Amino acid sequence: MRGQLLGDTVFLMNANAGYESVAIGIIKLDKTPISVTTYILNDNLQQNGIYDNSPQVNDIFKTDSSRVGVLIITTLDKTNRIIAGNFYFKAYNPVQNKVVNITNGIFRLNYTIN
Repeated sequence: MRGQLLGDTVFLMNANAGYESVAIGIIKLDKTPISVTTYILNDNLQQNGIYDNSPQVNDIFKTDSSRVGVLIITTLDKTNRIIAGNFYFKAYNPVQNKVVNITNGIFRLNYTIN
């Protein structure tokens, strides 16, 4: 797993297991800092979830307006650069016309600052 905080307004998380990966991105256009709170993952390019299960481009599933999810940040320790929380989401692949359910996602990781 990898986490990045870009400034105070962007959080990017990526987890891989071989070709299988889950990515979540939060971009705060209003410039308020990322905080301990709940974020809705949907078709908004600033708050979404992605699941990819192979190196092929037609295997990418993304949240959209009807397949949504939640990212809950429960810990944001800026002194020790630790972020923790949980997430779940549904994601859709229009090429395959399939939906995946990502459930019980939990993370606690050191993050880098760029």
